[in-house]
This record gives sequence, structure tokens and C-alpha cells, in this order.
Amino acid sequence: MRSAPRSVVALIAVVLALVAGLLVPGPADALGPATGTETQLVALTVTPSRTSLVGAQLATVTVTAHLVDPDPGGVKTGTATVGADMGATCPCVALGETTAAPQFSPLRVVSLRLSSGTANDGVWQGTTFLGAGNAGRWTANRIIAGDLRTWGLMWSDWVDLDRMVPAEPQFVLQGRDWPVLSIRLPTRTVPVGTSYVVSGAASSSATHRPVPRLRLALKRGDCGSSDMGGGTFVRWVRTDAHGRWSASVRDADYGWCVRFGESPGAVNAASYAQATGVVVRARVTTSRTRVTTRLGKAFRLTGTYAPVNDGVQVDERVGRSWKFAADRIDTRAGRYTATVTPHRRGRLVYRVRAGGNVSVAAAVTIQVEVV
Repeated sequence: MRSAPRSVVALIAVVLALVAGLLVPGPADALGPATGTETQLVALTVTPSRTSLVGAQLATVTVTAHLVDPDPGGVKTGTATVGADMGATCPCVALGETTAAPQFSPLRVVSLRLSSGTANDGVWQGTTFLGAGNAGRWTANRIIAGDLRTWGLMWSDWVDLDRMVPAEPQFVLQGRDWPVLSIRLPTRTVPVGTSYVVSGAASSSATHRPVPRLRLALKRGDCGSSDMGGGTFVRWVRTDAHGRWSASVRDADYGWCVRFGESPGAVNAASYAQATGVVVRARVTTSRTRVTTRLGKAFRLTGTYAPVNDGVQVDERVGRSWKFAADRIDTRAGRYTATVTPHRRGRLVYRVRAGGNVSVAAAVTIQVEVV
């Protein structure tokens, strides 16, 4: 068996070395700024270094970073990727903990703001809340700031701190008897636009007693990533003397979550509970149920639909199936205008259909005589 020529072996070795270099990011992106303009982390601290919490107590953890960047404009603030399909305002620092309970995220993304100095040479600070259920040893282990980022390599822009600081700053939290949250959704189908109740409770983890007057943030939408700030804020709710809370809402969303330890602009909360299962039925109307027109001449349909974020379409029945038929559909604030041109004679059936994504679809039919 003939061996490969030495030139081929050398070429393969060069290619493998280049690939390995791409898969191991340095403190700054290899395709980033020219030498001498990179962002420098001068110092990083996390305070306090140790604390103890009981029940619904919260601790404010402050992250401070001294950043130097000689580029014009210095360190700039913007959105960065901190996980798969998750973004945060950066400069930012990640705090990690490995023993989190199910309701508590093992990650905190702390966004930093310039507190003193300039963007070229200044001190940046940010805070996050931790609850008793977040007990453990937290470590500042990653950063995104200026040129200190990997630009989406391996699903995020993070750069590890272990190569930039003598020792990664740590924070030790002791906690006991923290609030455990629950959330309940209606089991029946809810017509869009009508109110329904989202409810839940909070009880202590050790004694199982109700936790009264606990302030919680109610959110809806993409709560699958609620520990990373997912969902759209709806309102604040508070538990009663029996640890129960409830809210009457009209929002058409399948998923809901409730979060404890929420703060404005924070990526994470101290704890959360989430649930899916609200089934909302869409609503649609039309201005005409019978139309007479000529072959090739367009007719217009107008009406209303809800929910507005779930779309509307016009279909023609062809045999046992429906085929999209609108030439154009304009929508605005829950109203639609559709233009349809028939391409065959006879008695045709069209429908205007709303929903089907975040809600159960609804439709109205139109009888069309084409001569």
C-alpha cells in the first residue's frame, strides 16, 4: 500500500492546525481589533463575599469591573449573545453556581453600566438579586466587554475569566426555608378577548407554611427560558395571607410564568415557576357572506380578527382541501382588507381564517357566484 506524499501530509497538518486554532478562542476574537486596541480588564470584584438568607429575604450582589479600551468611544454598550437564542445588554459578567434547585437558575447574567470614569478608562457596575434558594458558591467566570468576546462561537459571545484574573471572584450564599412557587392555568378553551384567571401559591420549602405578601412578577409568552428573562411582563401580583395569588387577564398566550426577585432590567430572577396550556379560540368576522362577480374580476373582503399576533388568511375550497387564495391582505389593529380574484366559474366557497398558531383557529365562509 502506497503512503501519501509528504506534501499532502504537510498540507493536512496545516489545515488541522488552522481548524484547532478556530475552535479555541483566545481572550479576544482572532479576527478582532488590531494589536494595541484590545479591551483590558484591569480589576474585577464581587461584593459581598458571603451572606446568609432565610425565607423570602433577598441579597443584592454587586459586580464591579475596571475596563480600559483605547478605541474611539471606548467600551460600547450593546446586545450580545449569552446563550442559545438569548441576549443581554453588555458589558456583562456571568455568575455561575452548580447546585441550584429546580426553581432556581444556576446562572446570573449581570449587565454593567459605567459608574465612574470614561468609556476609555472607567469603572462599570451591575447588580443582581439572589434568594435563599440560590444557596451555594457563586463564581464570576465569564465576561463580554468591548473586544473581550468570541462573537457567537459555541452559541455565545462569552470569554472565560480564568485566563484574565489571578483568581475568579466568588460569593458564598447560605440559605434556608425559601419560597416555592406554583402557577395554575384554566383547563377550558378561552374565547379570545374574554378574561380568565391565572393563579398560584407560594409556600416555604422547609416548613411548608404559606408565604404571605410575596411580590411576584407575572409574565406571558416564551417562558421556556424564563430563568433568562423570557416572557413579556404583564403585572405585579402579591400573595395573600394564605400564600395564594391570582390575576384576571385577557392576553392570548399559551405560556405563563411567575418570578420572584425580579428587578427592572434584570436578566434573571431569584426563582420562578412556569406553566403552559392556555388554549385561546380566535375570532374573525367578514363584511360579506355572499358575493356575485365575473371571472377574473377581483372582489374585496373586510372584517376584524383576534388575536392580532396570530394572523389572518383567505382560502378557497378545492375538493376536500383549502388553498390560499388572496391576492393581497392588509391588516391593521385587528382589522383586515383582502382582495381575491376568482379563476374559475361556478359556485365557489371561500373562507377567512384567523389564528392557528398561538390560538385555536376560527373561520367564516363566503359563498361566491362567478359568472
